[in-house]
Amino acid sequence: MCDKYEINNKDKSNEIYEIYLNKALNSPNINDAIENMKLALIYAKSKIPTEILKAQQLKGSLWSDPKARDYLIIKGQLGYLYEISGDYDNAICVYEKLLKLDTNDNQNVKDKLIPLYILKGKEEQAYKLIKIYEKDKSAAMLYNKALYYFVTQDKFNAKLFIKKAMKANKYVPEYLIGIKNVNFPIENKFELGSEDEAKCYFNDAMIVWIQDKKTLLWLVDEYFIYIDKNNIELEWDKKYIKDTIETVFKNITE
Repeated sequence: MCDKYEINNKDKSNEIYEIYLNKALNSPNINDAIENMKLALIYAKSKIPTEILKAQQLKGSLWSDPKARDYLIIKGQLGYLYEISGDYDNAICVYEKLLKLDTNDNQNVKDKLIPLYILKGKEEQAYKLIKIYEKDKSAAMLYNKALYYFVTQDKFNAKLFIKKAMKANKYVPEYLIGIKNVNFPIENKFELGSEDEAKCYFNDAMIVWIQDKKTLLWLVDEYFIYIDKNNIELEWDKKYIKDTIETVFKNITE
């Protein structure tokens, strides 16, 4: 999970929630990791003064209080654990609650939630989130918009936003269509337009892009239009990449 923020460990060696957090992050078993993360979340929440919790969560501004940030970060990590375990419904539920607690979305939860909505066929919810954060011009949002419009068969807007997305970060397609591989762990902090930013988006949204052959083949077409226009040299040609994608999907279905 690519977060802008990390748990502040200074002077917290005796915090109970930190013990469970470390257990969750170091557990080889995903179910154990989830259970430990739940316990970390409970204890992190207990550290927030009740009056702060009640006042700020109603306003959707819980992030504004530093005492609540570890709780919100851990909640985001729980959502990510659900996501990688394949429990998309619980991941969606956690991310939705996070956005209600922090409407400014300091952890970029929307970047993870929109692809999950699309994955689960909840295009209406995805569109609502896109409209709420329509001022967001980040590469992640632009790629998510392109994906949404392609899935909903709005060819004009799909093409419009994939062009904007590749202008914002040209590296994302290379990871999505398999030209480059992502090595884990991924750096949490990145420069806009960088490969690290592309890796983060790949990590957050790849499950939706790679589930449908048509989506990937469309991305290949649009990417080669982009590289031809910008005189970018590539080791492989479009036919080879599309044939490889066809072969991979054929092997999956057989």
